[in-house]
Amino acid sequence: MTAKYLLDSVERKKILILPENKLDQILNIKGLKILREDNTYVCNRIRILGLNKKILTLEFTLNHELSIRKFDNLKEAEEFVNDRLETYDKMWDGCGCKVDYYH
Repeated sequence: MTAKYLLDSVERKKILILPENKLDQILNIKGLKILREDNTYVCNRIRILGLNKKILTLEFTLNHELSIRKFDNLKEAEEFVNDRLETYDKMWDGCGCKVDYYH
């Protein structure tokens, strides 16, 4: 997988869904930097990625897929990840919360 393919794909779609087995290809894209990585303790890890001056998030879904989103800046991506982690924390407490990976 190339940087161009990933960035073009995520530009066309609000949320890019890929099979989980593409993770290594994504993480090995030349120029990609992991800016933040957190263990969700529910769905593997959630990451903020930097690629060609673009900011992306990469998370696992409960359906063994990868969900990739583009953000305008690092602050927005950080807020998204913090909200996700808060939801996962509430899930551990049995709140009945659910994560919608597709919206």
